Amino acid sequence: MVTLAECLDEERNLYFTIFINEYTNDLIKNHRLPQPQAHQKAADLIAASFPGEKAAENYLLFSFHTQNDTGKCHVGYFWIQVSPGDHSAFIMDFFIFPEWRNKKLGGEALQALSEKLQALNILSVKLRVAPDNNAALHLYQKSGFAVTGINMAWEIGAGE
Repeated sequence: MVTLAECLDEERNLYFTIFINEYTNDLIKNHRLPQPQAHQKAADLIAASFPGEKAAENYLLFSFHTQNDTGKCHVGYFWIQVSPGDHSAFIMDFFIFPEWRNKKLGGEALQALSEKLQALNILSVKLRVAPDNNAALHLYQKSGFAVTGINMAWEIGAGE
């Protein structure tokens, strides 16, 4: 069983490092940004969303855990932006530590998130997923998400 909790200081700082690295790599791969620019953009997003290392208004950062033979284990994170006015949320990031992937914990984590968001009167959830992330696509569709569009980019004059 997966449980969600607001991040503690140590977990939050670890998440910031993970997110900056992961998002930097995504920006390099999918947006063709040079490494220094990608890293700066990722770091700036964290700084703006967590001023003073605390979540800005309408942002939530959860860690999630499971139990095994050795006790409570930290499995991953959800970073959520809520829009109370339209009762919706956007999953900014959903990260499961590599050693915990493919253990059916993603579905349990989404269920725990659903319960937490329903308690906050959130009625719909959106996210963005990379088109080549087949495991995530499968998990989201199995959990009830529907494809609502495809993000595309066109670099005018690139390579000239």
